Amino acid sequence: MPIIELKNIPKLPVSFWNRIGQLAIQWIRADAKTGKMQTPDGNSNKSYYSQSYAKNKANDMRGSDGKRIKAYATSISSRQTSFVDMTLTGRMFRGLHVVKADNISVTLGYRS
Repeated sequence: MPIIELKNIPKLPVSFWNRIGQLAIQWIRADAKTGKMQTPDGNSNKSYYSQSYAKNKANDMRGSDGKRIKAYATSISSRQTSFVDMTLTGRMFRGLHVVKADNISVTLGYRS
């Protein structure tokens, strides 16, 4: 098998890499909506919720007194607790974006 030198790898337009980044974001979001997380061990069935977090999320992040927990004072976009889906407030889910694209790669990241 011949060795391919790095200088011989074709460079592609930035628009191509931007499109690849957008497709990757769509796939990540689609997987997250079904509970299929991108974990290093590939174990998407692992539960990442504590019991108290799941209980609070199902209850609109309200404590036993009925008041919204201070750390979650923002609006809640999901009460789903059967799997982790990054949609409690939706901020992280919506924040995934293309950070950088050039003619050899694309980088994804989260807005804070």
